[in-house]
Amino acid sequence: MGPLAVSFAALRTSDTPPRDARSGPARSGPIGLRPLGGPARSGAIGFRPLGGLGHPPPTRRRSCRRLWAMSGLSSLSRTSDLWAGGAVDPPVPRVAIRSCARGSRTGEPRWGVAAAASCGPRGAPARIARSGRGHRSMRARARGRPGPHPATRGTGKQEASTPWKTKRRPSDSAAARGHKKRPHAVKEEDRAARGSEEPSGIGSRQFQSRRLPGASLDLVNAIVAEVRQRGRVSFARFMELALYHPEAGYYTRPRSGPGPAGRCGDFLTAPTASPVFARTIGSLVQQLAAELGEPVTFVELGGGEGLFLAVFLAQLGERRAAAVRRVIVTETGAWARERTVGRCQDVEAVTSLAEARWPDGPVVLFASELYDALPVHRVTVQDGALAEFFVEADEHGRLQWRLDEPSAPEIMAYLGECGISLGEGQVAEVRPAARALHAGNLRWCGHGGVALVLDYGHPGRRLYDPRARRGGSLVGYRGHALVEDVLVDPGEVDITAHVNFDDLERGATDAGWERGVLRPLGSFLTIHGALSLLPSRVTSGEPLSPTEWGALGEVKRLLLPTGMGTDLKVLAQGRGRAWQAYQRLATPPPADA
Repeated sequence: MGPLAVSFAALRTSDTPPRDARSGPARSGPIGLRPLGGPARSGAIGFRPLGGLGHPPPTRRRSCRRLWAMSGLSSLSRTSDLWAGGAVDPPVPRVAIRSCARGSRTGEPRWGVAAAASCGPRGAPARIARSGRGHRSMRARARGRPGPHPATRGTGKQEASTPWKTKRRPSDSAAARGHKKRPHAVKEEDRAARGSEEPSGIGSRQFQSRRLPGASLDLVNAIVAEVRQRGRVSFARFMELALYHPEAGYYTRPRSGPGPAGRCGDFLTAPTASPVFARTIGSLVQQLAAELGEPVTFVELGGGEGLFLAVFLAQLGERRAAAVRRVIVTETGAWARERTVGRCQDVEAVTSLAEARWPDGPVVLFASELYDALPVHRVTVQDGALAEFFVEADEHGRLQWRLDEPSAPEIMAYLGECGISLGEGQVAEVRPAARALHAGNLRWCGHGGVALVLDYGHPGRRLYDPRARRGGSLVGYRGHALVEDVLVDPGEVDITAHVNFDDLERGATDAGWERGVLRPLGSFLTIHGALSLLPSRVTSGEPLSPTEWGALGEVKRLLLPTGMGTDLKVLAQGRGRAWQAYQRLATPPPADA
């Protein structure tokens, strides 16, 4: 039998997931691909295609054509390259996942999987089975009903076993996307999946979270004590305690094991997803210093335990003295600063830039997923009036939501200044303090420098669009799984919300810097030569070892729209001679290059 075109449209016509009487239902992952008579393989889709880049989805073809032309890796889409390292053994069908765009509510594909599957054993066609909550959502939509209400989803994991905060999943399969920050959970898709639905607790004005075993009792007691003293606290104050409490905060509490980022932590970030990211930034700093004719001061904001910085300095190698004169990292957690100093030589680790000596010469300021972890006020519109979410505790110390009038006039002023108009029942997160914080960081740099801000988010008009993000973007991550109830286990869960890049652009204007250029991560890395850091055998078509296949999958995750390539964005801003030099380096090559 010839190649079989597999489409998700078939799922919408079935009330129950396909089942093989001999092999049982698909086991793991949101999609199980099984030939008749054969068991489903484990993994996000039941197989692990590690092959070529394929082609962009039709809805993004025009915007991605340039990236594909610049990548030079189209030769990797050969059918013979679809598996490696024993990930898939014949006669499992060969499937070429080209790209998968997800829907805005249930996470299902908008246009289906562009896949070509050969036949299974005995010429039997392959089957696709949807399992778990994702299948029920798709089935409900096929019957003309909306997907499950967020309140009925529980407080557990994302619909797919997608491990990553891409803060996301180790599989590089297009349908296995997870970001925010995917068993690694994907930020963007889950937030969009909840976007058009009414958030839990709006109708009843109150709902209660669960206290699970293992919660940080010190932090819970500190929150309960402050709540009982004040009656209630704003969610911004709760988030500040949960993330930055001096002894029990998520980022500040002492850790003897792995940190929050990485495959052994709670989420993946771009620096921890592949060393190519840090190497690309290192190469960019070298080129910038050469353009300026002098070394720069490199500053990383929120550097964690130094994982990015270690690879960055290794890329500089013996040319470090010519590229950077000082390396400064800011981090609130004392344990993380100690690990950074132990991992990296000649590094100044401080709590904030206020503790560091003023720089001499140009500065390169780098921040990876810093601003999405700043406390947010959570607001909504009810009966035509703006209301804010507060956190209170009952007599048993259980945390719960409560709606009331906004806690600070800055919230109303922020919405008015940004021109944000929320619809009835829409939930949104606002950070009035982000603009001033960013402006202060830029002023510290003096009269010349470049700032590179990597984060999840959108410009304000898109971020607060009620059609795309009606339920807001607030989520938590724990063990590479999405946590929808962020009041559970404070201090044990990473809490994050999308960044309004308009705030950072206004902050740059306040500091006298250029507003900058906002690019998707994939485009940014491609422009600055990430593909040149791949092994030469990747582009020559020679056989790759399993290790090289894994490294290639990590790079694909960074670059492609099916990974972090579009969800994460890089805002480049600057001032003076350094900004002019960066603009020369950041000019994209011709489209036919």
